[in-house]
This record gives sequence, C-alpha cells and structure tokens, in this order.
Amino acid sequence: MRTARPSGARRRQRERSPVRMLQEALSDVLLDQPGVLPAGCLLCLGFGLIAWFSAEHLGWSRGPAVLAATGLAVAVSVTLMRFGSPMPDHPSVRHAGECRANSFSLRGVQQWLNLVMLAPFGFLATIAVRRAGPVMFASASISAAIEFAQAYTGLGFCESQDFLNNTAGAVAAALAARALLSASDLRDRHLLQHRGGRHRMTRDTAARRTAHARAIVARHAENWRRTPAARAGGTRDPGGGW
Repeated sequence: MRTARPSGARRRQRERSPVRMLQEALSDVLLDQPGVLPAGCLLCLGFGLIAWFSAEHLGWSRGPAVLAATGLAVAVSVTLMRFGSPMPDHPSVRHAGECRANSFSLRGVQQWLNLVMLAPFGFLATIAVRRAGPVMFASASISAAIEFAQAYTGLGFCESQDFLNNTAGAVAAALAARALLSASDLRDRHLLQHRGGRHRMTRDTAARRTAHARAIVARHAENWRRTPAARAGGTRDPGGGW
C-alpha cells in the first residue's frame, strides 16, 4: 500500500523539479518582468542591423552574423533589462558593487540556463567569422561586462558562477563550431582533389589518344613520301605504305 508523502516533502520535490524551475524562470522573464520582451525585441532589431551592415565590410557570413547578434540581444535583455523586485529565494547581494563568489556548477536549471545563455552567440559568431579565438574572448568579455553591470546597477545579481557558466557554454559552442568548419573544409578539399584527379586523368587520356593518332598519321605520311612509284600507281608497297 502506497503511503501519502508529507506536504513538506512534496513542496521540496516540486521546488527541485527541473520542469517547475524552468517554468518559473520563463514566467519570471515573460510575466513578472514585462519590460524584458519589448526590450529584447528592440535589442534584436538594433543588434541585427549592426551585424547586417558590419558583415559586408568585415567579410563575415551575413546570415550567421545576424543570428549571432540576435542571440546576444536575447542574452542581454534577459539579464540587464529586468525591472521590479528580485526573486525572494535568490542569494542576492547586500551592497551595490559586490559580487557573490561561487564556483562552476550544473546542479540546477538556473545553472544550465546560464550555461546555454551565450552558447548560440558563440556557435553562430564562430560560423560567421570562421575563427574561434576572438569569439571566445568576446564571449568572456561580454559575460564579465554583464556581471559588473548587474553589480553596479542593481538590475540583477552578480555571481562568479554566472560568469563561469556563461563563458564555459560559449567556449564549448565556439569550439564545436570550429570543429564543424574544419570538418566541412576537409570534406571540400577531399572533393576538390577527387574531382581534380578525375579531370587530370581525363586530360591525360585525351592527350595520349591524340598523340597516338598523330603518330599514326605521321607514319602513314612518311610511308607515302618514301614510295613515289606506289603513290603514282595507287598500289601498296611491300612495306605497308602507299
């Protein structure tokens, strides 16, 4: 017979449920913080236009650059465009300018959200510029700037864990994009070499056939010149010429 669990245990289980934590995070962003959605739309538009015009002058892939800028705009909007009172269960900072020192962790949904927050930017920006190093440095700088802005403006909570998780996710995404680009370049080189080999083989075969045909024509012409009597009579000489 199954016994009923105490209400406190049920409450703790619901609080520890990843689905419930994700629902609370989305509710906090979309409902409890109404300024996030319009600010995010404006930032997406502004960052997207900047990336659109910058890609042409800097030689980036325009599509991935615009998508990377959009991902960055979403990350900035959900971290710096939050208004109202903070969540009561969050370990907030007591004084402005202070940051809570904690280590890298993936124990909760909030930590996982921090891990993937800059991952779209890291992946798409690497695809756009085809270099992982500058994107990783930019991701770390952006994450640090967000944390300092949260500390000194009171728009969020400054934690070293957020910086570590954000940077780790962006670096992993940038490395994955670089590996994908390397694999694509290797495949393209292999295809070009294969096609080039086939073309060289075709050209060599045609050249050999042409040389053979020219040799036959030259041999018959030489035999024709050597046998004037046969040429005059129109009979074949014993050597095989005309």
